[in-house]
Amino acid sequence: MRVLITGASRGIGAALARVFAERGGEGTTLALLARSKERPSHPELEGTLLDTCRAVERAGATAVPIEVDLRDEAALRRAAQSALGALGGLDVLVHNASVLWPHPVATARRMDLLHAVNVRAVMLLGHECGAALRESSGAVVSLSPPVRTGRLEWISRHPAYTLSKYGMTLATLATASASVRANCVWPSTTVRTAATKALEATHPGAYTEGRSPEAVAEAVYRVATSRTYNARTLLDEEVCAMPPCDAPRDAFVNDALRW
Repeated sequence: MRVLITGASRGIGAALARVFAERGGEGTTLALLARSKERPSHPELEGTLLDTCRAVERAGATAVPIEVDLRDEAALRRAAQSALGALGGLDVLVHNASVLWPHPVATARRMDLLHAVNVRAVMLLGHECGAALRESSGAVVSLSPPVRTGRLEWISRHPAYTLSKYGMTLATLATASASVRANCVWPSTTVRTAATKALEATHPGAYTEGRSPEAVAEAVYRVATSRTYNARTLLDEEVCAMPPCDAPRDAFVNDALRW
């Protein structure tokens, strides 16, 4: 299996790489994209592409680390072509990289960042990988939510973020066809990642009472490798049994980040 995963240096992306490697073993090659190749992109973060590659190789699979800033169009196109060349094609594309901004107000600069990573990069990478996916009758999976206009609190409490994540979902579903299965998987609660850990001080429960990255990665893997799903938006708990999580103590996290 030939797999491309974005945001693979830590969190859900690193967990995804491990799950695909463990399931596929030496028959699997993963192209792993992120900004943090040899050192974290921010001094307060942990985890790099090379760390993930070592975990993949311990599982018997092959890893190809590709350092790229998803905001840079030309660099992203080059990274996609490098990945396709190294893999010799593509069977699964996972759009995991994303920017989290759970706040009611966003500056124009923050809006641009959300759009560039959460929407535009998904569209560009989908275009670059489209022919290879059609040739292999492959699959695309994004970590993005169902579009539910009735979830007014999820829209009004962080509109810039919601708009970008809904855009990510629509950009993914637009690649679904008779030859390419494209689906979205969304965790029904928060996940223990660096992003939610940073929220813990102001929003108790965002990290400590969230779901494990490995549990979400398992759901994504199942959707990516099953021919049951196409053009669907799914909660992780709809795909496989999830370990129970306590309800976060913070109302903002409970209402705005849980699904």
